[in-house]
Amino acid sequence: MMTRNEEKSHQIFGIRIGYTTKKLTPYGGFVLIAKYFEKIELRSALKGMMPFEYTSPNRIKPEDKLIGFMAVLLAGASRFSHMMHLGNADVLRDMFGLERVSLVGSTITRFFNKITHMGQTNELAEKCWNYLKTLINWQELESDWLSFDSTVITRYGEQEGAKKGYNPSKKGRASHHPLLAFLNKSRIVLTLWNRSGDVSSASHINSFFEGAYARIKGLIRVEGVLADSGFYLDSFINLLEAKTLKYVITAKLYSTLQRKIYAVKNWAQIEPGLLISEFRFKQDKWKNKRRYIVVRQSINKRKKTLGRQLKLFEFETESYRYGVWVTNMVEPPLTVWRTIRCRSNDENTIKELKEDLALSGFALTAFYPTEAAMLIRCFLYNLLLIFKTQFLPKNEQTSRISTLRFTYFIIPAHLGRNAHFDCLRLSVFSAKVRSKIQFVLDAIDSFSKPPAQLHCV
Repeated sequence: MMTRNEEKSHQIFGIRIGYTTKKLTPYGGFVLIAKYFEKIELRSALKGMMPFEYTSPNRIKPEDKLIGFMAVLLAGASRFSHMMHLGNADVLRDMFGLERVSLVGSTITRFFNKITHMGQTNELAEKCWNYLKTLINWQELESDWLSFDSTVITRYGEQEGAKKGYNPSKKGRASHHPLLAFLNKSRIVLTLWNRSGDVSSASHINSFFEGAYARIKGLIRVEGVLADSGFYLDSFINLLEAKTLKYVITAKLYSTLQRKIYAVKNWAQIEPGLLISEFRFKQDKWKNKRRYIVVRQSINKRKKTLGRQLKLFEFETESYRYGVWVTNMVEPPLTVWRTIRCRSNDENTIKELKEDLALSGFALTAFYPTEAAMLIRCFLYNLLLIFKTQFLPKNEQTSRISTLRFTYFIIPAHLGRNAHFDCLRLSVFSAKVRSKIQFVLDAIDSFSKPPAQLHCV
């Protein structure tokens, strides 16, 4: 009979299964991120970033909690309880140069729950951006399109602000409906506002635009504004025109606009099954006529047709799909269409935020803590974007975060001693992988912050 302290011995194909208390981690590749964080002095920057103060003398420092939260995001977690699966806390602590690490999810939820009102989330967003913009080489970017989109995040509990509204994937389910602003070509996330699920896409877009535009005005030349049909709003377009900004916005296919499209005769063929035209049109209750670009695609001649059907003329146009955009650009219609097609960058960024950094996860009961956790994920996304473009080989700079996770981060490692030094030994058998890791470490070593950007005229 076994004693209480004995464990039954198991074998698999003659191999005895045992246990070890050695300092091991499945995420040895985090050394790349840890070295990057050390180089950009992230821990120091995080000290004053949260909009509240701790008074407990036995607390885990806010910057250590935030880096611990980022580590669980890098590992692919989607909820706070997943923190316990990060492995040995001592290895993470030493790797990231922290004082203490907690792998208890409630430690992070209590941390975010200290944010109780909108002013605090705005302060957090501003501090994150003020730090990020010192890491971005604005001279290399020079110019970019400012773009806007919204997304639906389905909620399954009783979260504040989770209400029934537009939800194409889970109809009737409560959701949040955040707004996001991007730099389209460089894929930088400028800001995010969380909103309740029952608001329209364009709700608060004017003030949201003003905040996003103020962040980059003077840093680069803004080529114009791109936006989805949710922002097809006269007041928003008037605001852009008042600032003399170019814009291309997807138009909503209201019945009057459908009739105008149906009457178009002067189509120009781009390629078989793909036609383009333009016209001037004044939407109901709008004061001015504006330029519209319309594309018609044949579902019989093209394998992948994008756009919508003209419901008013369903039988006459059932073989076609249409896309239409309002713009003040003076360039040829084909140039305008190619410009708005770049909005796929924004959709891919939202997809990466949701699938690779769990933007839809980590929901708390209160509204503003949930938004704060979302802001930290956008902040980490931007840090990883800089990491990819600055330190990875060119053929990997567009890799998804999930690809980096399996290529670089998930590497078993042991933290031990080598002579008088602590040593993290990565379990890497491939010479190719070793050389790639060494390449990234060398690149981080030689990195220096870009010079301060002079304001653009």
